[in-house]
Amino acid sequence: MKTKTPILTPIQSEIYKIPPAIKLTREYEEFIRFCATPRVLREIKTQRDFAKKFGVSEDTLTDWKKSFGFLEKVRQIILDNEKDKLSDVINGLYREAVRGNPSAVRLWLQYVGEIELKKIKKEN
Repeated sequence: MKTKTPILTPIQSEIYKIPPAIKLTREYEEFIRFCATPRVLREIKTQRDFAKKFGVSEDTLTDWKKSFGFLEKVRQIILDNEKDKLSDVINGLYREAVRGNPSAVRLWLQYVGEIELKKIKKEN
């Protein structure tokens, strides 16, 4: 009786590419922060410059960007960095609403719960 040999390499799909295992190195984490930083605020301006500074191939950076979970990590850093600005944005929205900006009034009323966003239904 033959025993089955376990498959050690996952089968690649054309629809879903299984990313290679990424060791979470300092460079990888720095690249996530680099991508989460607005271009105008970056000390290192381009991906090419990042690759040179950290001694990483540009192809590796491109692969990292395609890896599972990369964009989610970038988004999380962006959200974490922007939370402290929320009160300023809400204050600006309020000021615009008080000035009579119709879009700001509607958005402000939605924000404070006075009106609900209604979906527009198309009739066929």
